Amino acid sequence: SNPNSYTMGKFAYHLHAASKAVAPCLFTGLEYAFVDYAKLKKIADDCATADVFRDAWIEELSRIQENFNEHHKNSTGLFLDAALEGGNDDAAFTSSDTREAVERLVEVKGREYALDLLRDTKVLLESASLNAEALHLALRKRDKRMAAREGRDVPKVGVMRELLPELYSSSFYLATGARSLSTFQDVLRECIEQKEDEHVIDNDNGEVGDSSLAVEATKKDEYLWFKKNAKILTEKELASLVAHRGFHCETDSSVTRPIENSLQSFEYTWVSGVHLAECDVGATKDEKIIMAHDENFRRLALLSGAEESLAPLKDLTLADVMRVPLKHGSRPPLLVDVLRSAMAIGEHAQLVIEVKPGNSEIVDPLMNLFQRHPALLSRVAVIMSFDAYLIEDIAERFAFSTFLRRTGGGGSKGDLVAIAEGIPRNKSSTVARRGRNSRMSKVRACAASVSYGNDAMGTCDAAGPIPKLLILTAHGNYDARHIVTNVNDGFEGLSDKLPKSIGIDGVYIEYQPEMLEPKGRENMLKLAEKHIVGVWMLKPRDPDSLSVATKLVEECGVTYVNTDFPRGFFSS
Repeated sequence: SNPNSYTMGKFAYHLHAASKAVAPCLFTGLEYAFVDYAKLKKIADDCATADVFRDAWIEELSRIQENFNEHHKNSTGLFLDAALEGGNDDAAFTSSDTREAVERLVEVKGREYALDLLRDTKVLLESASLNAEALHLALRKRDKRMAAREGRDVPKVGVMRELLPELYSSSFYLATGARSLSTFQDVLRECIEQKEDEHVIDNDNGEVGDSSLAVEATKKDEYLWFKKNAKILTEKELASLVAHRGFHCETDSSVTRPIENSLQSFEYTWVSGVHLAECDVGATKDEKIIMAHDENFRRLALLSGAEESLAPLKDLTLADVMRVPLKHGSRPPLLVDVLRSAMAIGEHAQLVIEVKPGNSEIVDPLMNLFQRHPALLSRVAVIMSFDAYLIEDIAERFAFSTFLRRTGGGGSKGDLVAIAEGIPRNKSSTVARRGRNSRMSKVRACAASVSYGNDAMGTCDAAGPIPKLLILTAHGNYDARHIVTNVNDGFEGLSDKLPKSIGIDGVYIEYQPEMLEPKGRENMLKLAEKHIVGVWMLKPRDPDSLSVATKLVEECGVTYVNTDFPRGFFSS
């Protein structure tokens, strides 16, 4: 599908981004297949005959099933090979005691092997879920288009009733709801964690970069300039300005300021009085969340040609990352370390976290982090992404977590689905965590039925306020941006494009000069009445200045404004 057409729905965009982000199987090199949703959508939109659509749909289902079966067979073979290598009996290794079998696997093959297997299992489940949803949505779209064309509630010749059994009986669809793969994944993750020493890594790991007196003097001058000027800001300005990637050097060096997304860049922001710092996050192979904007560290690494600097972050362990000193000398920080610094600095210190499109692998570690350290959730003001499907997933998880907290815990998302549908459910059965279809709207409705206090999401008793969840949008010709906004047309159709999930609070839109003109201000204020609004800018095109930021906040109702705090920022 063409990401520049701006016609992709939130699911199509997420599917496109996820398929581009997935690497082949680490053991066999076999690619993971994804449904050609654009092809099926076009056939449905063209109102092709049932036979034409059926043939194309069956072809996609067969291709996906064949690919899934090959991956699943290979994974099972790797699991059994480990048993034989360790001298274990086949039957014992494939017994009903999953934990015992997985513990043996980790013991026999080692932590690195187990991490690779965990990664491939996660990708296999994620791709199966996305493919199942793509095929299901294609069926709905085709029948809906035909019904509209015929002026009926249902089409004269529908395909949903005929083809759904094919999908529901497919191996990859059954895997999304079966306990075997998901249980194996959860137990494997737990066994890997048991091998790790749970401790906080010291962030002050020494400077190995340029430490000349001239550089130190320049950094001191820059820091004092920032701290002095921050004192002139009003409380509202301090709360609305967002330090883009922290108070960092815009030229990717560490001569004048800290490097982007470093612990020092965030701490400089907060101790100077500015409340918010924006950051980018990625997950390592062992599910540690690292501050990182790019796919790898080549641009920022002190040793840019080193193997660890060139490898994708998702293929590195935390130990690998610690061997990648950045240009200022320290390693890329963990999210948990940055949040702990925010806790120590003061209640005003918070992060605005951006999750990159298609980065589904970070959702589990992110939610697990907040589950293990609920107090740190108060240090996160916003979670945002261009990927609306991903933000909707996070919103549903927060809703479900809050539902359990308010109702005393217990159950599963599958049980919540059953409650919402009013259908009795076997307590031992589960529903795929990511197998989201029309039933998930009932999950949100059921979660919404619980009293949350002042707003839809409200607060978690133990964790404080839930972060605001925002969708990033663009108005220019950017690659694979899902939602397009334009102040000149009054943000026409924006509300219809935003997910209807409980807990999605607003948008983070791209700056346009017309926002500060009379008609633009009027449209901005109307938008701010319905949604929380943030504004991001593109350097050097946009005017990154205090005067512009203040006008956006005071005259346009904007809540957050990104800034790099250039030298001319305060003089305006």
